[in-house]
Amino acid sequence: MHHTRSLRRLALSGASVVVLAASLAAQPQQVRIRVTNLAPVNGTALTPVWLGIHDGSFNLFTPGMAASTALERIAEDGNVMPLATAFGAAGFGTQGVAGSGPLLAGQTAEFTFMLDRANPLHRFLSYASMLLPSNDAFIGTMNPRGRALTDANGNFQSFSFTVGGNQVWDAGTEVNDEAENSTAFFGQTMPNT
Repeated sequence: MHHTRSLRRLALSGASVVVLAASLAAQPQQVRIRVTNLAPVNGTALTPVWLGIHDGSFNLFTPGMAASTALERIAEDGNVMPLATAFGAAGFGTQGVAGSGPLLAGQTAEFTFMLDRANPLHRFLSYASMLLPSNDAFIGTMNPRGRALTDANGNFQSFSFTVGGNQVWDAGTEVNDEAENSTAFFGQTMPNT
């Protein structure tokens, strides 16, 4: 059953995101994004984290509005493909995925981009991941320009930030029954249930 409720915040666990810039060189350079699940042992997990690099015009979601189909697929099933397809088709920038399976408490995953500071499509970071176990809880970038990869002079900068429990969202696309057969990581056997 599909429910169209508004996105709302949940209070659960968090993750740490570290952006490491290699140098201040003018040519394309490596920018590594590392994600660590900060949940306690036996706490929540994250699905592989979708990472999008863009010019600041990509809006993943708006609080109070219905989730897009692409966001619904991440929030319900951890499926990044619909978002990756939409992002790529719109020509927003470049993208990648940190991790290849559930990111359990204390685990780290990373993805390395080759970015050019002169390219306006390489300025801002967006991310999205499903919180496990849940029916449709996720973490994601609310502000398209909230995570700048470059400083005021256009140089890539290293920085880190923590996504806390007050930054977990409910996509509002499924009933939060947390029943075994309809909750990812508990025993859900089919996507979008």
